[in-house]
Amino acid sequence: MIRRRNFIVFCTLAIAPAFLIYTVLILYPLVQGLLLSLYDTSSLSADKVFVGLKHYKALLEEDSLVQAFLNDMFLGVWRMVAVMILSFFFAEVLSRMKIREKEFYKVIFFFPNVLSIVVISILWVFIYNPNFGILNEILKMIGLDTLAKPWLSDFDTVLWALIPPSVWATVGFYLIIFIAAIQGIDPSYYEAAKVDGASYFKQLTSITIPLVWNHVKIAVILLVIGNFGSNFSIVNIMTGGGPAGTTEVMQHILYKEAFESHNFGYAAMIGVLMTLIAAVYTLIMNKLFKRESIEY
Repeated sequence: MIRRRNFIVFCTLAIAPAFLIYTVLILYPLVQGLLLSLYDTSSLSADKVFVGLKHYKALLEEDSLVQAFLNDMFLGVWRMVAVMILSFFFAEVLSRMKIREKEFYKVIFFFPNVLSIVVISILWVFIYNPNFGILNEILKMIGLDTLAKPWLSDFDTVLWALIPPSVWATVGFYLIIFIAAIQGIDPSYYEAAKVDGASYFKQLTSITIPLVWNHVKIAVILLVIGNFGSNFSIVNIMTGGGPAGTTEVMQHILYKEAFESHNFGYAAMIGVLMTLIAAVYTLIMNKLFKRESIEY
């Protein structure tokens, strides 16, 4: 009994600091945000009017918020697909193929992660500039003048134009994760597969992917969780939600409601909604990527 009690005390003392930090930085703001969403207030003062689910009912009538949600999903899905494919492809190439300059390429790919998202967004604004942007200049140089256009003010291209900056800023981080995962696989598995006559593709699908599956799952969940924040930063700097609200995302509307309109109750409701969406997506991804651990 004494040993069991000491074990419980030890576990409690070990967990307490992390739980305290989690409570202060995560749980408390979540609860406060949920409570604030039930009030109508134009400031954070004590003058608040309880309105219950008024803001949540208004959600059904707000077409702009629905469109912002769809934009978030559009940007998030394409960003996740592009990042996963590119980072895994380059990780496989740099890990399994004999490339002399592979350490140099690792630095090049990871370099955007060192830059601020503000710097990256401003850089891509210049790239997309219709008058002197490098993208239009390259298209003109190779004889594709008809494809040159104002990328960030054209309704048909503006959402697509926001994907490359986000992918470029992110792919290096996941590249490092996948390189570490692939290099952690015992080379004897590949040697045995070669002896058995397995092709490169067969080795990829039967050895590499199964053994790095948990890393793929973690990468997908991180991309889903970070989707709202990534979209906000790029949209806020590159388009400001324009043209005519075409690129509005949920966190950008939250920002405007809170810090421009000072409608903190409605902004808190959007924050609660985003938290629920992220939680649901995380559960879905856990379910979709759930599989038994594989050992060779």
